[in-house]
Amino acid sequence: MTLRTQHTPAVPWPASPTLEDLGDPEWLAAYEAAGGHVRPARSVRGVEQAGLVGPLVEPLSKPNPNFLRRIGQPIDLARAASVRPTPVADEGAGGTPEQIAPPPVSASEPAPASPGADEVVAAMQERTSAWLSVFCPTAASAMEGAQAAILRAESESAAHAATSLRRALSSVADYVEPPGEGTRLDHTGTPRGVRADQYKNRLHLYLGRKLNGEVRKLALIELELTDQRLKALIGAIGKAVHAESTREDIELLYLTCWSLVARIAACAELPA
Repeated sequence: MTLRTQHTPAVPWPASPTLEDLGDPEWLAAYEAAGGHVRPARSVRGVEQAGLVGPLVEPLSKPNPNFLRRIGQPIDLARAASVRPTPVADEGAGGTPEQIAPPPVSASEPAPASPGADEVVAAMQERTSAWLSVFCPTAASAMEGAQAAILRAESESAAHAATSLRRALSSVADYVEPPGEGTRLDHTGTPRGVRADQYKNRLHLYLGRKLNGEVRKLALIELELTDQRLKALIGAIGKAVHAESTREDIELLYLTCWSLVARIAACAELPA
């Protein structure tokens, strides 16, 4: 600890004290002779009672800002909040904290990208496309045609995409539940037509036979939703509606078809 005064004393200051000097009467007498002032130490968490230190030197009335704070003195919170912490040096860079500052953060810098839904869809499409290419190549080609039509974003893109998606669903139905004459009973005992153009009924029969419980219920709801979206889109196209909402509808239909075909492909791996 370095001692300072507001005037140059006639008597030289004694050497900087140690803890033993603070309790030495001779050292304190020399300090007072040089113009210093001594006061009894304050008790801080039992330090004085423990006898570790004796009287402390009274700080100057206008101390150096870097001087050690007086024990027990209140801290100016506003000033403390304004003080910036010293940056931590990068040991690998071989510098000191004063030489190496943290890199500035730009407000315009984009946040780190988190895993998005597109990664999930891409993984699902990859698995389902592999299944389609082996068992339903016609459906795989139809799905590619629908994607290409949507990406072209032309006036006839919606019509081409809707036709391709309907052909894809019909091709999948031909594989899992081949068409025939008459009707077949579904899981509830309801007869359903199975002609070539009745792909929805045939997919309903297949999902109802392969699945059970809530899983079957949800799969059939998804089938119904896909069919309703397809019919609504074809109806809008027939009325020459080519608004932006039509593009959104075809994109949603495209994703719904992938989800439905993925469900059917998963069912194909289940035991009969």
